[in-house]
Amino acid sequence: MAYTKIVLLILVSINFAFAAGKSLPRLLTKQALQNIKFIDSSGRYTYYQKKPGVLNLSTNFRNQDFVTTDSNASFQMSSSDNGIKLILETIPNFHNEPNLMKNHQISYLAKGNITLYEVGIGRFPRLHLVDEYISWYKPYERSIQIQQLKTKKTFEIKLSNRNNPFFQPQVVMLNPETVVYTDMNEQGYEAILSLNIPKKKTQVIYKSPRLGNRLELCQSKSYLAYGEFPYTDTRSFSKIAMSKNTQGYSLNNFTTLYESDDNDIGRMVCLENSIYFVKATEHNRKIGSKQTEVAQINLVNKQVVIKSDLEQVSQIINMDGRILVPVRENIYVLEGVSDLGDDTLKSPGIYNTKEDLKIGL
Repeated sequence: MAYTKIVLLILVSINFAFAAGKSLPRLLTKQALQNIKFIDSSGRYTYYQKKPGVLNLSTNFRNQDFVTTDSNASFQMSSSDNGIKLILETIPNFHNEPNLMKNHQISYLAKGNITLYEVGIGRFPRLHLVDEYISWYKPYERSIQIQQLKTKKTFEIKLSNRNNPFFQPQVVMLNPETVVYTDMNEQGYEAILSLNIPKKKTQVIYKSPRLGNRLELCQSKSYLAYGEFPYTDTRSFSKIAMSKNTQGYSLNNFTTLYESDDNDIGRMVCLENSIYFVKATEHNRKIGSKQTEVAQINLVNKQVVIKSDLEQVSQIINMDGRILVPVRENIYVLEGVSDLGDDTLKSPGIYNTKEDLKIGL
């Protein structure tokens, strides 16, 4: 079993962390899991791909196709922690053109509604600042686009990366004037930078000293966190650090929460009192095999605990406050309701809008 080194206030031993693993419930839904693109926290609204090129919204025994496009297209949907708006990515020629730099059509809509608003083309879109801003990456131009949704005013950040097509920049906004993002230099080292948009002034917050490590950013209302994880199993170092938002972020003052010599995957999800990430629990370097599980850093007591026993975790998803772990053909639930197969009618709730009432009529 790989040895894990935990620094600073993390006083939990690796044996205690592994002992805390437990079986997770599976997500149960009325639709096939592979077709679902988004389910809200109440289970009232389900967006799912009815067939290639057709996206449907289902609610209270009513459903409506609201996107019909090329028959080879597929869809991805995501939301922010605020859950006001949803992002829709339409992926053309999904099976016929497996291109890591292929542009997606990016749109957004209000959660529970079907009216789409086009944003642009690119990859890796993300909502910011109570869903009033959106960012996305244009891989061929090597640039990040920041757009205010109300005014459609767009700001472009040119990146230094020119050599690595696998690079995926991370973006968070601290306020309308400050963007924090990741970039890679010509030698392949990644760094975290902050940009003051009005002043067009850039500052380096952190530069990884390790070639071949990638950086992640995630944010909660009370803190900003970054993680450093290896691209491949040939390198061994992982780290998670955070800066608290106490009357503003101190970008020069990050506290290390976790360090390890394991080949952790990362994929951090930041919540108010905890950070989830994918951790390597066992690693056989001779045959290039490792086991990975969901780990949780409790920000209250500073303990690190293994929360799953699935052996092959590669991703964690925050879907409208429900924390999901997809593994092979199943999706497991870390936090939130797992059984959404109930046929009981949901009350209209906060989404009782004119547009919502038209669904399925």
